[in-house]
Amino acid sequence: MKHSPGLIGQITKLLIFANVAVFALEAVLGPSFTGQISTIFGLSSTGLANGWWWQLVTHQFLHGNSVHLLVNMLMLWFVGRDMEDVLGQIAFLGLYIGGGIAGGLCQLPFLAPGGVLIGASGSVCAVLLALTTMFPKVSVTALLFFVLPVRLKAGLLGIVVVAGSILLWVSGLAPSIGHAAHLGGFAFGIFYAFAARLIFAGKRHTTTNSIADDWNTGMDLPQASTRDEAVEKLLRHGLESLSKAEVLLLESPTQRGGSRWH
Repeated sequence: MKHSPGLIGQITKLLIFANVAVFALEAVLGPSFTGQISTIFGLSSTGLANGWWWQLVTHQFLHGNSVHLLVNMLMLWFVGRDMEDVLGQIAFLGLYIGGGIAGGLCQLPFLAPGGVLIGASGSVCAVLLALTTMFPKVSVTALLFFVLPVRLKAGLLGIVVVAGSILLWVSGLAPSIGHAAHLGGFAFGIFYAFAARLIFAGKRHTTTNSIADDWNTGMDLPQASTRDEAVEKLLRHGLESLSKAEVLLLESPTQRGGSRWH
C-alpha cells in the first residue's frame, strides 16, 4: 500500500485539534458550564453506574487548564506522528483510545468519592511506551522538565518515565495528578507494542515485496546500513524518507542485541 506524505500524522493532528477545540469551547462557555461538562463527560464511578459509558472516551478530551493541555499535546505531537507512521492510522487510533480507556479504568478505584478524571495522559502514555517498547535502541530527544533537550535511547526513556510516575505516586507528590492512569496507559502501550510486533512478524513474509514496490527512492538523506539506523530514519523523517533497500532492511527479522488530571 502506498503511503502519501501528505497523510502522515493526520490522525495525530486531528486528535490535537479535537483536544484544543474542546478546551476552547469550554473557555467560551465559561466556568458555569465547565462543571457540568466535567460531570457528564469526565470519567467517574457515578457516571459509569448511570450507564454513561461514553465517559471512558470523552474524558480523554477534557483538560483542567492550558498547561495541562499543552503538556499532553506536546508529547502527543512528538511521539504520535512516528507511531502513526509505523502502525497505520486505524491501529494508531486504537492505541490512543485504548490507552486512555485503560488508564481511566486503572484510576477509577483511586478517585475520591465524587471525584472526576479528565485528561489525555493515559492515551499519550500508551503511545509513548508503545514507541519505546517497539524501538528501544532508537535515539530520541526528551525534554527534561519540559525545557532541556536530552538525547537518550528510547528504551531508557521508557524506564525513566515509568519509574518517575511510580516515584511520584508513592511519594504523594502532585496529588492532583492521576498517576494510576499514567501507569495504566503505560501497561496498555507495552501490551499493544508486543501485539503489533507479533502481527507484523506474521505478515512480514507476504508484505516485503509489495512494500518495496510502493516506495520511491526517498529524500536526499544518508542511506541506513543497519536495521536500527533505518528505524531511526523512519522515526525522524517519516515513511517517505526511506528507500526500497531501507524498507527491505526494516522488513528483515529483528536481530537480538477533586478532579484528577492525567
